[in-house]
Amino acid sequence: MSYDEDAPSGGIAAVWLPNGSLGTGPESTIVLREARVGSNGPTFRGARIDQGGTITFGDRFLLRAGGEYVVVGLGASAWSVRPRLKLETRITPGWYLDLIYATVPNAASTSDAIAADLTGVSSTSVLKSALNQLDAFPTLLWRDGKPVLENGQHAELAVERKIGSHGMLQVAGFHDNDRHTAVFGRGSDQLSPDYFQDVYSKGFAYDGGSSTSWGTRVALRERLSEDLELTTIYAFSGALVPANDLDGALREALRTMPRHSLAAKVTATLPVTHTYLSAGYKWINGRTVSRVDGYGEGVYQISPYLNIGIRQPLPRFALGKWEAKAECDNLLAQGNYTMITGDGPMVITPAVRSFRGGLSLQF
Repeated sequence: MSYDEDAPSGGIAAVWLPNGSLGTGPESTIVLREARVGSNGPTFRGARIDQGGTITFGDRFLLRAGGEYVVVGLGASAWSVRPRLKLETRITPGWYLDLIYATVPNAASTSDAIAADLTGVSSTSVLKSALNQLDAFPTLLWRDGKPVLENGQHAELAVERKIGSHGMLQVAGFHDNDRHTAVFGRGSDQLSPDYFQDVYSKGFAYDGGSSTSWGTRVALRERLSEDLELTTIYAFSGALVPANDLDGALREALRTMPRHSLAAKVTATLPVTHTYLSAGYKWINGRTVSRVDGYGEGVYQISPYLNIGIRQPLPRFALGKWEAKAECDNLLAQGNYTMITGDGPMVITPAVRSFRGGLSLQF
């Protein structure tokens, strides 16, 4: 919660895991958030209710099914029902086939559970998964005077091969059908109401419209030791790209074009100090204003360009366990593209540069 006089806010997330761990049984989640937008602005209110679980069919089939209901209000309200299914099949020892349908962007709990499946070792604690739920709302956008939620469908066929005891190679083909694609940038103070602008800056979120594309992904994730893990990903998919004709509104100037991407991420825990470090970089061949393989980014927890994170456990004092943390996305501010449209000059980026840090208390 925040007691800021200009923009007070608060939130609560509760996750119930009857089996005590992620991805091994039923999971129930409820999230409530409220925040005032500016000192004299409207109040944002949001709620998410998520239910998921697993069903086994013999010793070769596992079905993960679930869905969430999301409703947000900012003067007017917007809502969506977001189902998901994943059927896992063991073909032979060490070989697996997955059929996936999901509504994107996928929720934090889903990403955490799938990421744990890849190597059999979870890098996300149950408590951290609960904290992630507070940021799992889809992006709120504005179109034709009404609020809408970032939304799309993702269908995927993936083949996975276990490598040793802690490695996994995945080859996947997928299809994305996005109805409301979130585009971020900054512009003037005189933008049309379709640009949902930040109160304290010239930043905005914008509904880039629909985007449909086929894609493929090859990913290798290897836990080299108890304290070191390496992930490498190649993805080919469509993304929104500015067209040459920029005379009209921004949405009319965007086209879906194929893009290649290559990413690598290293996570490590240092001895003695137990400092947790993560560093990743995702390269994209050409300009884009939306994500390339957004579903894969959620599963493998990697974002475009340079990203760094650190968590440092602190000596125990008072009650509970204290931890300092800091995260920086797009550290070098790459991918920015300046455009002159019918809405005026603006800078668009597929990944906003951001920094977040603070203290975490677990008790």
